[in-house]
Amino acid sequence: MTLLVTPAVAIIVFVAILVVSAVIAWWMGLYSTYDKGSFHTFIAILTGLGVFVTFMFYYNLVELQAQQQKLDSIQELSRINNTVLSSLLKDINDSVAVIPNFVLSITPLTNAVCCDGGFAGPSGTKGGNCIIPLSPDPVTAVACTQKMVLSYRIFGLWQDFIMSKAHIPVNGMPYVSNFLQRANSQELYDQWTASRLDFANNTQIFGDLLFRYGLPITEQTPAIYETTAEKLLADPAYQKLE
Repeated sequence: MTLLVTPAVAIIVFVAILVVSAVIAWWMGLYSTYDKGSFHTFIAILTGLGVFVTFMFYYNLVELQAQQQKLDSIQELSRINNTVLSSLLKDINDSVAVIPNFVLSITPLTNAVCCDGGFAGPSGTKGGNCIIPLSPDPVTAVACTQKMVLSYRIFGLWQDFIMSKAHIPVNGMPYVSNFLQRANSQELYDQWTASRLDFANNTQIFGDLLFRYGLPITEQTPAIYETTAEKLLADPAYQKLE
């Protein structure tokens, strides 16, 4: 249970102590009588109580700081989740009309579901009752820019995650499983090789790990991504990232 001490309460207590001290000092008169009466004992007890009150204020401050840190952690996780679940998915949806093959390459698991449970890997693999487009994306300024912008959104999310890892308790499994699906794309890897130097060193290491583990995946099942994510999380290079 947190003892809530507002600034107004603290000021009132402080002023009250000043008033009481002034009244007692006026009532006692000369200081020479201080050590000769019971008032000396009273002051000693009051000092002890003052230490207790000071401790309560300090405890309340520490408790509020802990709550603020917890709130900051929740807000940071919420921001990452919102980026994964909302913003990035919206960007992917907005890009599919311009660069359909690129979009399909970074969403291999959902492609498998779309194709009636059949395998749907990157680069135009057939699966189920649907056929992933075999023709390459158009080589235009709009298409190239769209690929670059969407790629940077993905890489920026990886950087947010790896930076947050050092400050908040993050269960890496669901995030890394998601990131590995993006890293299963050879086209995204081509974008990474061109832009990795734009990101922090830890992000470069993390991105390299994602592609090292993600590109070799050929069986598009959630279990494979979960197993691969466990291997990546246990990798010494990942463990050293802070």
